[in-house]
Amino acid sequence: MRLTQISVRLFEAAAILMAITAAGTTPVHAASPTSQQAQSSVCEYASASSSASDTTDQPQSSTPADSPAPAVTAPSEKTQAKTDEATVAQEASGTTPVDEQPATTVEAPQPTTVDLYATANKLAAVFATGDSQAVTSHIAAGTMLHLIQKVTGSDDTVCYQVVNAAGKQLGYVAATDLTLLPGPQGNPVTVSLYKTLISAKAPIYADFNGTIAIPAGQRTNKTYRVIAQYHHFNGTVYDQLVDHQGRQIGYVDDAAMRSGSGTAGAGLKTNQYATVLKKGYNFYKRFGERAYSNSQAHLYTTYKVKYLHNAFDDITWASIYDNRGLFVALVDFAALQTGSGTAGAGYSYVTYATTLKVQRGYYRAFGVNPFDTTSHHVFTTYQLKYMHHAFNGTYYASAYNAKSKFIAIIDFAAFRKAKGKQGITILSGLKVVITSRTAGMWSDFNWRKKSTTAAYYGHQYAAKAYYNHINGSTYLSLYSGSRWLGYLNRAFTRDVKAKVYIKLNVVNYNQYANGLPEGCEGVSLLEALKYKHKALSYSPRGFLSTIPKASSPYRGFVGSPFTSSNQYTAIFAAPLAQWGKRFGNVVNISGSSVNTLLQEVLKGNPVVVYVTIHFAPLQWAKWPFGTVPNNNHAVTLCGYNQAASQVYVSDPIDGRYWLSLSKFSAIYNARKMAVVVR
Repeated sequence: MRLTQISVRLFEAAAILMAITAAGTTPVHAASPTSQQAQSSVCEYASASSSASDTTDQPQSSTPADSPAPAVTAPSEKTQAKTDEATVAQEASGTTPVDEQPATTVEAPQPTTVDLYATANKLAAVFATGDSQAVTSHIAAGTMLHLIQKVTGSDDTVCYQVVNAAGKQLGYVAATDLTLLPGPQGNPVTVSLYKTLISAKAPIYADFNGTIAIPAGQRTNKTYRVIAQYHHFNGTVYDQLVDHQGRQIGYVDDAAMRSGSGTAGAGLKTNQYATVLKKGYNFYKRFGERAYSNSQAHLYTTYKVKYLHNAFDDITWASIYDNRGLFVALVDFAALQTGSGTAGAGYSYVTYATTLKVQRGYYRAFGVNPFDTTSHHVFTTYQLKYMHHAFNGTYYASAYNAKSKFIAIIDFAAFRKAKGKQGITILSGLKVVITSRTAGMWSDFNWRKKSTTAAYYGHQYAAKAYYNHINGSTYLSLYSGSRWLGYLNRAFTRDVKAKVYIKLNVVNYNQYANGLPEGCEGVSLLEALKYKHKALSYSPRGFLSTIPKASSPYRGFVGSPFTSSNQYTAIFAAPLAQWGKRFGNVVNISGSSVNTLLQEVLKGNPVVVYVTIHFAPLQWAKWPFGTVPNNNHAVTLCGYNQAASQVYVSDPIDGRYWLSLSKFSAIYNARKMAVVVR
């Protein structure tokens, strides 16, 4: 046998050994991508090399990666003996079989179909045919090739017909210029990387025969260690994965993986809100650094989670941000809990509380419109069971009634915590008369009886405080002088109504002393504004210099407030209120009843009312803009004495004084024009 033939046999034997070796080491649980060409495993190469007709050159069968390598059949004893005898005889005679045989015509070897993969081990010549004669091109060292046919040339040189990854037949390359590979996946490149599987469409393969170990989507966003990479003939790079316990997971397309922060894995974008509910977890600024805080310091705070890291050790790290958009920390997601969007997660918070503030919404759920407000439930006591510390910093409480029926989610700022079911202490100046002889007087709200009302029936007592109990009853804290009598249900009393008295300390400006003979409306408005701490820098003349002018008092001021004239000079309620809005909360309430005006005063809001000079009878006259009183005047209503049935006014002509409610009402009701400053 010639040297070239020996080299080829050694090349083919190497293929068999590589295939057998690869077949015995392929991980049982590893996942394997398929080739665009025939997808032959390592074992398939061994099978092809040991086929009956040609032990190295026949197409390879598909053998599972974990099956044993097929055995090579040994020659029989008789056949071996005959061969040995012939060899010995030849050596003794010094002849060869060729010398002894008659000359015959030698037929050219026929091409053999193969299915092998190899790399060029140097700059390899490419021949047009298998006789190694005409060089057509060269292939760079390291280029991966698919071998599809073996040809022995006339000079016994063995060549392989080769195909590139694009499927193009390039020609023939000498076997000596090629290094056999275990399969289309090529040789592994050892690495040590940490990557996160980010594609939900990429399965994990058990081997390179297309066997799926883990279907696509089942391990998405999990981080693995990559211990080797395979540069497949089809152009795909496959990562060999192991988990944090060192178990072989399989093979996956590297394009489905993403590198990140070491063992923490890649940061995955998210958009959720979570509340810190567990203690004992550290807060970090960066991976690998010391903790700067802990979850206890941030307990019950809701943050925005922008990124998640599913780390190699199976811990999920959350990257959290505050409501200003500032990064707060990296924290184990186990310390957090998601909840109702930006409201965060609810946590147990059992207490009793009474509503104090108005205009806070009642919500049946987060994200819906309120169905009621605390304005209709002031001083109502509820049991609070759960709290949400929302992302915007607001605390929301879930309120329940005495029967544990859910009522609403309410801003906790509307409440004041109570000591028990009785609610908070509400101070009062009530005077009551006891109307029952048998009602219980209680020592406390555990219902220890102090006495009955028998001795107090029909008498008047002071209720210095009261409690709106969660059971729906109001309990009065009753005193006789300085002696405390106990708690009594208000249902067994009647109120002794006190007379209303109020006088607002509104400044008084004399319009004549300030050079404003026609400026009563503007002077009265300035008095009311200053009581509300508005327009404080203005003098009466300076303020009136800004008044809007018009040809009709229904649209603006007619004439000049600084001089008297024969024309009608005035500004009526609508344009007065519009001008006043430049300086404060001024509202036109024309048409309101006298009682409505007094209610505004009781709330601390002075009212500019249109009356007559000295409250004299109205002197009606016709003008181009309508019939109006020639003795028109404006004053500021700023007090009320119910007992005396009087009102208090600040008059720009006559100063401050009390006058009868009836006289005031008669003049005001003639036109019902008024402007309130709130």
